[in-house]
Amino acid sequence: MVTNNPVDLDMHRDTKSQKSAEVRRRMIEITADQDALKDRQEELERFLLEVPAETLPEAAARTHALMQAFAAMPEAHNPCCQQLIADASDALGRLCDHAKEH
Repeated sequence: MVTNNPVDLDMHRDTKSQKSAEVRRRMIEITADQDALKDRQEELERFLLEVPAETLPEAAARTHALMQAFAAMPEAHNPCCQQLIADASDALGRLCDHAKEH
């Protein structure tokens, strides 16, 4: 007899095999998440290239996105780069706030 109910294969495995299967599942999920994030990042980059910034807040948002992308790179993991990124991000925020006030 054929049913549409999936068979839980894990209940037929020993604990070590269950853990191994779970690790494989999670790695597949992580890879899929990373691929989706990469696709979204590329889509954002294409959009940012197609439409120029017209205001200071738009330019600041683009600069912030660029800094975040750089911050994720291994080269930016030293404390000096991290501080420079944080300081620049704060400065951009202050400039945008000042521009909104005037």
